[in-house]
Amino acid sequence: MITEELRKNSESKLSMEALPETESAPARELAEEALQTLVPFVAGVHELCLSVGERLWSGEDVAQDFTRLMDGIEILVDAVQTARIILNVESHPVTESLHRELVGLLTQLEISMRSEASNTLEQRVELLRDLLPGNLNNWVISGIPSLIRSRDS
Repeated sequence: MITEELRKNSESKLSMEALPETESAPARELAEEALQTLVPFVAGVHELCLSVGERLWSGEDVAQDFTRLMDGIEILVDAVQTARIILNVESHPVTESLHRELVGLLTQLEISMRSEASNTLEQRVELLRDLLPGNLNNWVISGIPSLIRSRDS
């Protein structure tokens, strides 16, 4: 599942020294534009997350939208990683912290999805209505903007 891929990405960080320098102004500008486009995209993923949580709580089948949600989160992580490479940002504490939190939340959600315990519905709904949207909101408020600002560092 996506959590395994996200874990691998966080555990095996790309070596920036192994990558060619990206000094091209157009490439850096494209990376910044992609990050700015990511803000409304993540806001949409945030809304989808809330919707999936509400619909799950009401007993609806959310399998298709849940897959869309996981795809959206994967796009977020891939886009941030690519932008960091293009912008030559080897270390970025804000996005690294948000990424770790996101992996932890998705791991909890994955475990909850596999569990048959009676309290897992409440756990899943809390993750989908509160915790994951909070993390996604933090990407919009601080993670992506601070990565854009790091372009000039």
